[in-house]
Amino acid sequence: MDGELSEILVEIQSSWSELTGGGIACFVGDREVLGFDKQTKVPPKVQQALDRELALDGHLHRGRQWWVLHSSVKDDGVLRFIAWAKKDSAEKHQVLLQTWIEAISFGVKEKNLGKMITEALVGAWDRLSFFYEFTHIVSRATDLSELMVAIIELLKRVIFVEDVFIVLRENSELQILTASGRDLANADLLLSLIEESTGPVSMRDLKASLVQAESSLMEYGDLLVTRLTLDGHTNGMIGFLDKREERFTANDIQLLASVADRICSIFESMRSRMIWQERQRIERELEVAAKIQASLLPEVLPDIMDVDIAVHLQPAR
Repeated sequence: MDGELSEILVEIQSSWSELTGGGIACFVGDREVLGFDKQTKVPPKVQQALDRELALDGHLHRGRQWWVLHSSVKDDGVLRFIAWAKKDSAEKHQVLLQTWIEAISFGVKEKNLGKMITEALVGAWDRLSFFYEFTHIVSRATDLSELMVAIIELLKRVIFVEDVFIVLRENSELQILTASGRDLANADLLLSLIEESTGPVSMRDLKASLVQAESSLMEYGDLLVTRLTLDGHTNGMIGFLDKREERFTANDIQLLASVADRICSIFESMRSRMIWQERQRIERELEVAAKIQASLLPEVLPDIMDVDIAVHLQPAR
């Protein structure tokens, strides 16, 4: 088992180093299965957490972030990771570490480290890679519609489903974007059904309403959808469709919620940028108007004995 476990951990160590510039060590109980290289020195607080079997969340030390994570699987030889990263992305990194450690722990307990763990690790890696690519796309985006199309294409590569869709509402009109290029049936109905939802909802939650409305969405076995908000008001929705019943898992729900949060942040950022650009435009127009108005005044006034001449311009708002 150690040989197979070590091979998997080496792959994890390589992926982690490539992604974060950091490193990972692994312990099963008190036994070190995978260590750091000789140049890595563990900070005192991290070593203390390890010795006392305590968790540590994103400890900052000399430009690095450190974690000590334990698997939730209760066993004699509990699995522990010590990890550090150069980049400041604690939330995303910790999710990836926790996914890895839980997958390996379960596999160790069940004596089955093969296909199950490989799929879990690949899935975790793909999803974290998605958020990194997502960040790069957002930083280059200038048009909201093009950005939404790019996000849909990214999601389709990470989650294998029948279709991915984003619906945006602007001036009571719906703009519908799908990975398949097909129209989304009953989009207005679906949007109204999730208007008051606080997170992703599935076919199980919406089935009764869709059946009553005789919606063609019932041809799908499952759907997962969550609303997009701006200032607390529904501005659209994003979701997945699939032919398989009860297709979507807790991981899919978490992924969709995370993507929706980021898209809502994009809405807010773009709106702030548009407001700023509009203010800049108005200021430039006012400057031009002021110069034109000022040019109407004479540069030189006639010099007449015993007569004082002055000019004054009061611009309109």
